[in-house]
Amino acid sequence: MDKNMSEEEVRRYVIKLKGFYSQVSVYAFVNVCLIFIWLFSGAGAFWPIWNIVIWGVVLGFQALKIGLFPKEVQQFMDAVMEKLPFLKGDWEDKQVKGIMKEEPTSKEEMAKAAAKTEKKAKASPKKTTATKKPAAKKKTTTTKK
Repeated sequence: MDKNMSEEEVRRYVIKLKGFYSQVSVYAFVNVCLIFIWLFSGAGAFWPIWNIVIWGVVLGFQALKIGLFPKEVQQFMDAVMEKLPFLKGDWEDKQVKGIMKEEPTSKEEMAKAAAKTEKKAKASPKKTTATKKPAAKKKTTTTKK
């Protein structure tokens, strides 16, 4: 954590930290309950391990995201994240911006895109095919009983 952070940034960090600690509390409570259920149901194969490991990995990634690991671990994970760009925090923003550039969203952008296609169509006229007349609608009759 940077010591030159503003009070607002520190408050946001503390809120994230509080949320993380509450998730760890729920993790511990749920897994203890699952272990008791496993014990009282006959103690066969230790099935709570699946919940413990998977949820634990998720919590580990969240702890990494808010910077709770030592610097060495954080640097190693940053190198791993560099190889997996979709795990970075700004990946979603880059994807949204890229998609937004491809598809016009506002009325003005749609009008500009339509004008471009019209100009292209006028510049290179193609042979037109005869258009078919729409089929006549059939009248439906209702019978009264």
